[in-house]
Amino acid sequence: MGLAQKRIIQDYQQNEFPKWKEQFNAVAGFDVPMDIKWDTMQDEGYSDKAMYFECYQQVYFRPLMNVMKHLCQDDMGKEAVKASLKKIVIDGTDGSGPHNSSFDNGVFLIKHKFHTNTDYENDRVKGWTKLLEDKL
Repeated sequence: MGLAQKRIIQDYQQNEFPKWKEQFNAVAGFDVPMDIKWDTMQDEGYSDKAMYFECYQQVYFRPLMNVMKHLCQDDMGKEAVKASLKKIVIDGTDGSGPHNSSFDNGVFLIKHKFHTNTDYENDRVKGWTKLLEDKL
């Protein structure tokens, strides 16, 4: 990872991600543990900050927020999520769709390259929602 990518990721971690984390916690009703593999969510061929920020939102955080809102829409959902979800892990080393993600032993692992299939947010929401609902 080059200096440009490190700066972009640090900027997102410090200025954007805390807002998302606060929203996830508010929707779920508890502090949702998240392990974000930031160093995997980059490509040395890309150094446009706006592109990174939009990809992070399209690929990971906006679809994940929509999933959480759907799952936690009522007390039953909030209780199921709180009882079952131990951690969300985001790993950008591989993957291009929801079929690369898993939910095992309370760990929701999102495997998706940060700049792949960015426009398929709804597919991620549907796939991740089904994956989690089936196991909650």
